[in-house]
Amino acid sequence: MRKRVIEIVGISKKYRIGNRKEDSLYAALTQLFSLSYQQKKEIFALKNINFVVEEGDVFGIVGPNGSGKSTLLKILSRITLPTTGKAVIDGRVSSLLEVGTGFHPELTGRENVFLNGSILGMRRNEIKSRFDEIVEFSGVEKFIDTAVKHYSSGMYVRLAFSVAAHLEPEILLVDEVLSVGDLAFQEKSLGKMKEVAGSGRTILFVSHNLAAVRQLCTKGIFLQNGTIELEGPIHEIISGYSGMFETKPVFPREGKLIRLEDLYLVDPKNNKLQSLSAGESCSIEMLVVSEVELYGVYFTLDFLDLIGNHVVECTNWLTGENLHFKRGENFIVCTISKLPLNMAKYTVSLKIRQESEVLLLAGNVLNLTVTQGNFYATGNMPWPQKKVLIEHNWTQIEDKNS
Repeated sequence: MRKRVIEIVGISKKYRIGNRKEDSLYAALTQLFSLSYQQKKEIFALKNINFVVEEGDVFGIVGPNGSGKSTLLKILSRITLPTTGKAVIDGRVSSLLEVGTGFHPELTGRENVFLNGSILGMRRNEIKSRFDEIVEFSGVEKFIDTAVKHYSSGMYVRLAFSVAAHLEPEILLVDEVLSVGDLAFQEKSLGKMKEVAGSGRTILFVSHNLAAVRQLCTKGIFLQNGTIELEGPIHEIISGYSGMFETKPVFPREGKLIRLEDLYLVDPKNNKLQSLSAGESCSIEMLVVSEVELYGVYFTLDFLDLIGNHVVECTNWLTGENLHFKRGENFIVCTISKLPLNMAKYTVSLKIRQESEVLLLAGNVLNLTVTQGNFYATGNMPWPQKKVLIEHNWTQIEDKNS
């Protein structure tokens, strides 16, 4: 039987919000007699969390924003204390929770490697023996003697990750680090994580990148609203997390005068798709049957993420293209020259109207999976939390008046 290295027992974390103190006597008296002051609002980031991680586990933690993932890692890292419960940890822990955590901005990269290593409990000789390997892996050799306040966020996290991964802690806590930096570094980091896992050390890995979670982890939990929805093998966790938010049609596909017969996604070669990469070209093709002729018809395709946030829409009302229906079958195509969505799962709803009259509403007409793509043709990947990608460029003007 393997040793338990992390045991979470009944952990809850409560925060009070809307209880700000004011300095002036007038403000204090106003707050004292106001309803908002009397009603102190409390929220639970975590509620009665229980699970065990054994030595050598690569344990994934998934869930939407606000589900309590980062709060849990901060409790495990002793950055914050739980309101109730306890976390029993048996082993030396290294945490990589935010960009540059543990780095002093005024110190150089070299000095921060030794400082961060010392914080992690390493001796100077131990850090020195791994120093060249750490710097080479991070790719910041040219700037190692520059103050890290001048580093980009990508340089910060590459060096911070390299320190944490190379100094051989027994337990490594990682929060979204693989989403920073270019594609090459992400792949290299994932390879390093696999190497760390293969050495028998324990990893807790929080990420929205389900492909990375699937590759790296063997088991895990799905957090939702501060509670554990699922616990078990990682394929069950990912399946449960993805499926939990997939919605069934909530609006009729048929209106008074028209009905939606078919709708599907195709690539430029007219192959039907269920998924595509960020930045790819695609078309959404629709077959609509109308009982009468209709002029001035407007279509709106609304893209939503899996927790219902409206991300982007395509509508001929904005583009100014006139559409009309003849009696019978009408074939309508919306072409997207470069898909502006970052990697995630989305649903698409459809609204068809004539002037202000809604002819048809249909929810979840399409389930769309967007995978990682080289949208900017640089190999640099945006954070998964950034849903919309826009084409843009930067120039430097030496003399604006010339």
